[in-house]
Amino acid sequence: MDGEHANLIRKVKTLISDPEFSYVDPGDLDLYRKRVLQWCKFLAEQGFGSMAYPKEYGGQNDMAAYFAIMETLSYHDLSMVIKFGVQFGLWGMSVSLLGTEKHHVKYLKDICTLELPGCFAITETNHGSNVKRIETTATYDHQTRTFKIHTPNEFARKEYIGNAALHGQMATVFAKLILDEKDYGGCCLTCSFAG
Repeated sequence: MDGEHANLIRKVKTLISDPEFSYVDPGDLDLYRKRVLQWCKFLAEQGFGSMAYPKEYGGQNDMAAYFAIMETLSYHDLSMVIKFGVQFGLWGMSVSLLGTEKHHVKYLKDICTLELPGCFAITETNHGSNVKRIETTATYDHQTRTFKIHTPNEFARKEYIGNAALHGQMATVFAKLILDEKDYGGCCLTCSFAG
């Protein structure tokens, strides 16, 4: 019934049956968040988070196996599935699929191990996830060789950014690229959090 991923699914089920994955009271939000993060670290140690990434950066290049893992994890705890999905799916896969070799070398191994927890910032209040309608801008400053991220109004603010509340250290941010005062439309940037 589990098809070609039966062994992998069995391995995930065995892991989430371990006492390390015992439930905590979700009413204690601080403890619950710590436990979910620890669960995701255990999963990363098993190579589950990197399953879909290219082999040369620590992965197995197997997207179907990644989704088999996600489905199996959903039998245990949905908060864990969301954190796992944001870290290794949205954040990690955006770096893997939208980044260049420079980004892959610099970030993917740390993303795979959860040494570098990250976020995925695309959704804006006004339009949801319609990248063509994004209002947030990323203006390149040639002098400082940096981007200035600007949200021009309250309806352009980013929402639903998983991992941003506590653990995220970097983010993939979707914004309109402004270069030499010309708007090039939607692009994707990898940004460190300041402060």
